[in-house]
Amino acid sequence: MVDIADMQVDLNQYAGPGSWNDPDALEIGNGGLSFEESKTHFMLWSVMAAPLFLGNDLSTITNETLSILTAEEIVAVDQDKLGVAGTKLWRSNNDVELWGRPLADGSAAALIVNRGDRVASEQAIPLSALGLPDDARVTVRDLWARRDIGTATGSLSVA
Repeated sequence: MVDIADMQVDLNQYAGPGSWNDPDALEIGNGGLSFEESKTHFMLWSVMAAPLFLGNDLSTITNETLSILTAEEIVAVDQDKLGVAGTKLWRSNNDVELWGRPLADGSAAALIVNRGDRVASEQAIPLSALGLPDDARVTVRDLWARRDIGTATGSLSVA
C-alpha cells in the first residue's frame, strides 16, 4: 500500500477538480492489514484526494472496517472542495514521513507515517515542510479522535 502511495508522489500536480489521480481501490477489510495500517491506508488516500473505491466485500464488512470507512473528518479531507492533491512533504532519516495538502478553509491536512517496523523515536517535524513560516503556531487536531490535541510552534513533536 505504501509503495502505491510512493508512486503517486510526483503525480499530485495533475490532480484537481475534475481530474483525480487513482492509486487503486482501498484494501481495507480484505485481510492482511492491521487496524492501524488500515487507518494509515485510508488517510493516505484521503490526503492524496484519491477516489475512495472500496475493494472489500460489503456483505462481510466488520464494524472495525466500517469505522474507518465512515470516519467523517477523514472523508472530508478527501472530498475537500479545493481539490489539491497532497503528497509526501518530508522524510526523516529513520522512516518517519510527513504527507500533507492544503484545504479550502485555509488549513492543511497533515499525516505522519511511520514506515518502519517498530515505534519511531521522537521526531521534530518542521512546520516549514507544510509551507508555513518557521515560527508558525498551529492548532493540532486528531481527525480519528475528532478532537484538538494541542498547539505547536515551529515544529510538530511526535513519538
